[in-house]
Amino acid sequence: MEGLIMSNNFNVNVNGVKLYFLPVTMRVPLKFGPEITTEVTCARAAVRVENEEGKSAWGWGETPLMAQWFWVSSLAFTERLKSVKEFTMSLARAWQDFNAAGHPLEIGHAFQRDILPALLEAHNEKRREKEPDQEFMPWLAALVCCSAFDIALHDAYGNLHELPVYDTYGEPYMNRDLSTYLTPRLYIMAMDKIFSNSFDFFGNFIGEFQINILRYNLTCECHNSSFNNCSRRVSGISRPNRSR
Repeated sequence: MEGLIMSNNFNVNVNGVKLYFLPVTMRVPLKFGPEITTEVTCARAAVRVENEEGKSAWGWGETPLMAQWFWVSSLAFTERLKSVKEFTMSLARAWQDFNAAGHPLEIGHAFQRDILPALLEAHNEKRREKEPDQEFMPWLAALVCCSAFDIALHDAYGNLHELPVYDTYGEPYMNRDLSTYLTPRLYIMAMDKIFSNSFDFFGNFIGEFQINILRYNLTCECHNSSFNNCSRRVSGISRPNRSR
């Protein structure tokens, strides 16, 4: 489903990428399954975006390459870390060459759909060529490695337009509405069991979606009480914890 498609003058494309690996020693050890972590390597990415008028801005993103939790395996941690670092470097080259234009959410979605799967497959085939019984790097690991560039892309977009990036998740900045990415039938059916009002993703953007969810969560249809205090449970919906 294509959803609502528009065009605007706020579109950008990626025209610069930098990548750094930062070693970090943890203040206290963390245990993930059988593994104890005392240090981590963070992937820090810088992405530059440019609009149609040639104006550009840099943004930054970072993610810890903690293979202990996104690649649970009997393989030695050093071997997994080496693999994800190599993959992250290939991601930097791929992002540099990616010429899609639009809002960061649209560009990131296109990259994850069109580039990331093939990039992971090529990476795993290379591992398999070196050692036939080599374990493949999982999809979750690829998503985590990619997240640093995606975060930097959103940051750069906000910097370019001199706005908090969360203020751009709607019109007039985005070209496609949420129905492009989401199929809400089951979700809306579940929502209707609790809330008297529901919404359609068609013609709505992230900003509207967040506002509606917050408004609907205030009152529960079961007994006209705060949703936080409602004991009724519906599959697929978790109650927000407003105490945090």
